[in-house]
Amino acid sequence: MRKIYESIVEIWPTNTNVQPLLERARADVSGLFIGDYHPDYISRALVRHSIYANKIILIDPFPHPYVLSDEYNPILNPEQHRAQTLKNVNFYMSLMPWIDAGIVEFIRTPADFDRKLNFNAMRRAQSLGREPEIQAALSATVEDLKDRHFKAQALHMTLLSAPDDYIRRKFNELSLGNTKFTADDFIDYINAQRESNPDFLEPMDYGENNCT
Repeated sequence: MRKIYESIVEIWPTNTNVQPLLERARADVSGLFIGDYHPDYISRALVRHSIYANKIILIDPFPHPYVLSDEYNPILNPEQHRAQTLKNVNFYMSLMPWIDAGIVEFIRTPADFDRKLNFNAMRRAQSLGREPEIQAALSATVEDLKDRHFKAQALHMTLLSAPDDYIRRKFNELSLGNTKFTADDFIDYINAQRESNPDFLEPMDYGENNCT
């Protein structure tokens, strides 16, 4: 894994002069999108904003390993970041038609190449977060994101990723079944949801059915 780490740093070396790279992304009218990066929302945003902008700039969802501690580095600890990595890959693939058309372009931020800048920015953000106006805006943003994604995330975390025997046991404990809808029917439904969800990834111990 260390070799992969070094390869990425070689592609994006820490002494990269990001200014000319950002200038290369200039167009007659361009815009940096910092909204909700969930595929359902960003696809609508791209359609709307492409009317007004020749190029839409997105921040690369894959973190640069240089600015991460080893324990939080998905390259050095891939098993802890499998689900998010799959989501990032699917995110990229969903935008390939826009990328090929030259409308969408991903960039790295200056903070990816400057740890001091990155940490200073985080400290300043934390300091600003103490201001009442900022706190109110942050709370509103968190509530908005919860309204958009809480149900889907809850479904993914509590059902799709759970072993079948655990789901069956909870189904029977809660007496959810009847003559027309059994535990087997519910598991069939969950399996259909798993098959249709491109972001679903079986846990590494999925086959052991050791959830208690």
